[in-house]
Amino acid sequence: DVDLGTNSVRFKDAYIDTITTTGVITSGSNIVIADAGTIGSASDTDAISIASDGKVTLTQNLIMADNSYIGTATTGTLIQLLDDNVVMTNAQHAETDQILTLVSTATNTSFNKPDLGLYAKTGSAAAADGAFIGNITFFADDHLGGKARFAAIFGQTLDVTNGTIDGKLIFEVASNSSSSYTAAIDGAGFIVGDGKYIGSNSAPTAMLIDTDGIVTFVDDI
Repeated sequence: DVDLGTNSVRFKDAYIDTITTTGVITSGSNIVIADAGTIGSASDTDAISIASDGKVTLTQNLIMADNSYIGTATTGTLIQLLDDNVVMTNAQHAETDQILTLVSTATNTSFNKPDLGLYAKTGSAAAADGAFIGNITFFADDHLGGKARFAAIFGQTLDVTNGTIDGKLIFEVASNSSSSYTAAIDGAGFIVGDGKYIGSNSAPTAMLIDTDGIVTFVDDI
């Protein structure tokens, strides 16, 4: 073992088993550790290990500063870590090259699809009927460059009783800058919002369903 201390000692092609220093070690070139070697602290000596193929393994959590980024050589700011959420940003993509792709390699034909789960983990004490439990919201810039909400899909609980749970899926769009409850699906069927229309692409207002359930047809039946 060599104790460098505070002396101005220089080594060239020195083979040293252990270096002990009370100050900062500064290298003028690369630092290379042995295959499967580790880097750590006095209390956790193997916190970081580097395999022979360069794969890095951490034994503890990786904590990054708020508003920091994870990226690639092409897109250095692909993933932004805010204080409590994540933002992914990239330029325009083709329909076959999405920013985020979920791939499943399962061979079971019953579950051979990628799945995305939204879990409102409230705990049994806070579980309630009529609660909104997840949503997908579509934003875009308005003509002034402001972020505006144009459409959304919501999941909602109707009955949280174990064994008899009921749910609802709600579709909402912006109408004259206000949120408009357009339609929903629950166990009873398809529901149109009060005073909303059902129609075709060419005649979108062909049938009106009023708040009292009266149906009005614009053209002949």
